[in-house]
Amino acid sequence: MIRARAARPQIAALRAGVDILIACPGRLADHVSTGHAILDFVEVTVLDEADHMADLGFLPVVRRLLDKTPPRSQRLLFSATLDAEAAARHVRTVVTGRAARCPRAGGRQAVAQRSRRVTT
Repeated sequence: MIRARAARPQIAALRAGVDILIACPGRLADHVSTGHAILDFVEVTVLDEADHMADLGFLPVVRRLLDKTPPRSQRLLFSATLDAEAAARHVRTVVTGRAARCPRAGGRQAVAQRSRRVTT
């Protein structure tokens, strides 16, 4: 769901019920504010390009939307540069990784990952 499209068909789809919803934060916030989208039963939230959303000023909207989802629902935030501390407000486990050259892989990039438990 994006603001560049008419809201009426989106509202009709929401009324019919959805299992998976892909939406831009601004349009989803519009539907939540009008009562057409209710986030009380969201099981999994995926936010791609979280760092880009922050750069564009959408982080406050994203935070408000996440605050409306159940606190124990699964949240996945994908970002190349978002600070782990910024992500810690809405996730319980922060996994970070960095691209590195792996000599045994013929110079291809490999990803080293680490995990850190965040208490909320």
